[in-house]
Amino acid sequence: MNKRIDLVLSMECNQRCTFCFNHAIKKRYDKEKFSLNNLKMTLEKGVKEGITSVSISGGEPTISKDFFQVLNLASRLGYKDIRVITNGMMFYYDAFAKKASKMGINQICVSLHGNSPEIHDKFTKVKGSFEKVIKGIKNIKKYFKNIQLTAHVVLTKETTSILEEHTRFLIDLGFDAVNFLYLMANSELNSKLAPNSTLVKEKLEKVIEQYKDDIYIHIGYLEPCLLPGYEKYFDTNDFDMEFISNCNELFEDWKQTLLDNKSMTEECHNCKFSNICMGHWIKNINS
Repeated sequence: MNKRIDLVLSMECNQRCTFCFNHAIKKRYDKEKFSLNNLKMTLEKGVKEGITSVSISGGEPTISKDFFQVLNLASRLGYKDIRVITNGMMFYYDAFAKKASKMGINQICVSLHGNSPEIHDKFTKVKGSFEKVIKGIKNIKKYFKNIQLTAHVVLTKETTSILEEHTRFLIDLGFDAVNFLYLMANSELNSKLAPNSTLVKEKLEKVIEQYKDDIYIHIGYLEPCLLPGYEKYFDTNDFDMEFISNCNELFEDWKQTLLDNKSMTEECHNCKFSNICMGHWIKNINS
C-alpha cells in the first residue's frame, strides 16, 4: 500500500469561504501541531518509513511563515512528489510564484468555485479574490515546469448550475485535472447550499461525456451509485493510501463529518465503495 505525508501548516486562511469545513466544525487545534519543529519531525518520520510523497495544505499553506522552509526541507530529505493544496491567491505575486517554482513542487491544486468574480468572490467573501487567483494560475503556468495543475471545485447549488461552462473555463485556463467535491453538509448553512443529488447527477454526466478527453475528472464525497457506469471517476487511490500527518485530529474530524451526516442502507454495506462513500447524504434523503 502506498503511503503519503499530509502536512497541515496552519488553520489560518486569507479567504473566508462560506462552506469551509473548518468553519463548520468550529474547532481549534493545538498550535504546537503546526510548529516548524513538529512539521520537521513528521517529514523525518516519513523518510524513515521510505515515504516519498508529501501533500501540503491548511488552512491556506502559502500564507504560513514556514511555507518555503517546509518545501526546502521536503526537497532536501528526498521527497519526489510534492503537492500543494491552495486557494491560489499568493501565486498572484510574481516573486512568490518564481520562488515557489524552484522548490520541487510537481502538483498544485487550486480552489476555483466559479467562472466569474460574482460567483467566486461571493463564496470566498474576499473582493478581488477571483482576479488574484486567475493571475495566480497564469503565473503557475508561466513559471512552473512539468507541473500538474488540478482544480478543486466544491459542488454548491450555484456552481452545479453552471458546471458545463465552468469546466470549459478550467480547460481554457490550462488545468490538467478537476476534482468535483460534493459540499459536505456538516452545518445548517452547508445543508442549504448543497445541491440536489439528482441535479448533480445530470450535470456530472453531461460534463464527463463532453470533456472526458480534455481534462482528467475526479468526483469526491458523492455516492458512486448515483452515477452508474461512471464509477471509474470515483478514484479510490487517496482512500487506499495510508498517511502520516502532523494533525491527525483534522482528518479524524473530516471522517466523523461523513459518519455523522451520511446514512447507510442495506445495499450500501454490500457496495465495493462502502469504505470511501459511507452512504447517502442525509440532507438529500430528506430533501
